[in-house]
Amino acid sequence: MSKALISQTYLQSLQQQKLQIAIANSQSKTHLKGLIGSSFSFVISNAFKQAESPFLLVFNDKEEGLII
Repeated sequence: MSKALISQTYLQSLQQQKLQIAIANSQSKTHLKGLIGSSFSFVISNAFKQAESPFLLVFNDKEEGLII
């Protein structure tokens, strides 16, 4: 399965769409959970590509941030 196909699959998911709405409409915190393996990277990558405004990712420690 290619990266483009995986990315497109995530873009079509309801969760990805809800995340995009939360980023676009909110000045508050949004928490992601339940993502395993490289799914977090695909979701965040799509969010950055689709977002019209900047947003910040905050992790508990530097090791969590290095996973991306």
